[in-house]
Amino acid sequence: MMGTEMRRRLFTLFGVGAAFALVRFSRLLQVGAFATVAGVRRFLGTSASSHPGAHADEWERLRPPEKKPIATLSRVAITHHPWYQYHRAGDACICLAEAAALGVGYLRSDVRWKDVLPDAKSPDEDAFRWYRSYFTAVRDWYGMQPLFVLSEAPNLVNSLDDKGRMSARRFYVEQVVARLGDLCRVYQVLNEPNNPVFRFFPKAQQCEAIKVAAQVIKSRVPRSQILVNFLEDLPTWRQTLTRILGDCGSAIDIVAIDHYPGTWALSATADWSSTIEIASAIRTAASGSIWAGRKLAIIETGYSTNIVGLRTERHQSDYFVSLEQATKMIDLAMGARGIDLLGLYEICDENSAVRFDPEAHFGLVTSSFKRKLAFQTVQGLCARIGTSKDQSTLGACFVLDSRFRD
Repeated sequence: MMGTEMRRRLFTLFGVGAAFALVRFSRLLQVGAFATVAGVRRFLGTSASSHPGAHADEWERLRPPEKKPIATLSRVAITHHPWYQYHRAGDACICLAEAAALGVGYLRSDVRWKDVLPDAKSPDEDAFRWYRSYFTAVRDWYGMQPLFVLSEAPNLVNSLDDKGRMSARRFYVEQVVARLGDLCRVYQVLNEPNNPVFRFFPKAQQCEAIKVAAQVIKSRVPRSQILVNFLEDLPTWRQTLTRILGDCGSAIDIVAIDHYPGTWALSATADWSSTIEIASAIRTAASGSIWAGRKLAIIETGYSTNIVGLRTERHQSDYFVSLEQATKMIDLAMGARGIDLLGLYEICDENSAVRFDPEAHFGLVTSSFKRKLAFQTVQGLCARIGTSKDQSTLGACFVLDSRFRD
């Protein structure tokens, strides 16, 4: 009898383990396949590309909407990539109007280094004029606060030595802040330094790059906030996060998380436990801790509708329903303050006709500006948690994981 029972238990254990391995392996296959498709598409140059300076004059022919959206105090942000519409000013305004209709408070968008300083030395005045018109429209026409992402160096910067690259970076940040700094108070100064796809500076220079940007920005915009985001679920992302926070000190105001359960995450479920642990670490941090005085944001999260029939608009809508509940739990872990920003990725598809590439399908509207099912879901999310941090209906206790102690 004991032998039979033991065999049953062993078979059960083996079955559970095999199921777990299959799920984990299938996630690896999916994420690997998605990354391959996205990488090949960009290597072949089929993603949207244009130069903003060629469209700078278009803003002069546009007028603000007759009924301007009311500016909100919402902590929800949404990303817009205007090069998806080839920097056409009229199409950019359609996207901005849709973002405002969601009820978000922030519009997150890049000021691309390669656009405004294509040779890393000479400012492109038309490109800067385009960006100034764009972010002025974000703020004054559509009632949202601009959130700048400093990104995408021109190719020739890669040929510079470490000192030359850092000097060029300083000049870029100086030019952006001198020409556009009055329009923005929140700056993302690096994008996912733990992600090898986006890593521009070597590890030894990452903190210097953050400190240089923070010093330049705060010297001109004293009340600005400096944000750095980290992609969850990559190997050693926690170690990179704690290393950079420890080395950068007070240069970083906002610790931001990028997390894409169901698309770019290896986890089989929508697991936000790591973000909850970080929230708890910030809330309970003692003086001198690397977490003390930090704010917390989720700055990128979303769900791609990139496979017809399998990854649908319904799945995307359901994702944002679950995100609302996850945000409430993270708020609870943060205490009365809650998280400062909830950033959604993104307002518009790059190209809804593209097959399989997730990066082309994260939008809440299609590339032909048709609202997806999740658009209304996100409107409700913004209305319910955008400004409210009431946690009275929640009850839970979170234990700070030792990985986040310092």
